[in-house]
Amino acid sequence: MRNNPELDNPLAATAISFKSPFLEYESLVDHLEASDSLMETFSKQYPEFDQSCSPFIQLGRVIPRPRTLRTHMPFPLLSATLLDKGKVVYVIRDPRDVCLSYFHHCRLWTYHDFQGTLDQFIDAFIGGTAVLFGPYWQHVREAWSRRHHPHLFITYYEKLKSKQKQKLLRLNSFFGSNVTHQQIEKIMEYTSFEEMKSRKNHILSSGSASSFVKSEHLEKEGGFFRKGEAGDWRKDLTEEQKLKFSRWIQENCPDQEIMDNIINP
Repeated sequence: MRNNPELDNPLAATAISFKSPFLEYESLVDHLEASDSLMETFSKQYPEFDQSCSPFIQLGRVIPRPRTLRTHMPFPLLSATLLDKGKVVYVIRDPRDVCLSYFHHCRLWTYHDFQGTLDQFIDAFIGGTAVLFGPYWQHVREAWSRRHHPHLFITYYEKLKSKQKQKLLRLNSFFGSNVTHQQIEKIMEYTSFEEMKSRKNHILSSGSASSFVKSEHLEKEGGFFRKGEAGDWRKDLTEEQKLKFSRWIQENCPDQEIMDNIINP
């Protein structure tokens, strides 16, 4: 929408990590020997990079404007002037689907290397202290408290699935990107789950992906793009797990409006 509305940008096939840097990624993989391959890639593309500093932070400084940066960090760990100097899109998803998706993610990626059961993962997720980027509701609460800021756009994964065009038009207005309705149609197709899943180089280049993901889980569990469905928890969780989540949501959700938007997209 902001850099390639005609889908003809020559960098379109570049892995997303190299054109929209994930700010905290290096802190996740720095303990892996394979992380050296990332530095090599950056050094070839940007010879002037300072090897002693995070390549992703540096990449955020040099990529062409308008820049789009990615992060899973909550607001207190980001710049205090973030909403004054930039615009933020914050996506909320049903925590039950988040937990299931994250469970498979942590089994797939070597830097997580989770080897426990789903029950154990749910307990860690709900407990909020044993899973990266948690606790879930505290994270959401920080964004929700800022929901009236004109530079913050809060949306829901479920609404992006059920009302994709409507949400893209609202994002177009929020960004002031002046994308036409015809371009919106192209973007809808390009960003559909099926299309993203078909692009093997979407997250990391094919040469480095094998160093960061477990091959035994890659095909068996669907890879990085697994299902992309909303409400999948209804058939994947046991009744006991559903009840545990229900109690946790009732006790911790900061505003019923959040769950209303999730349940009735």
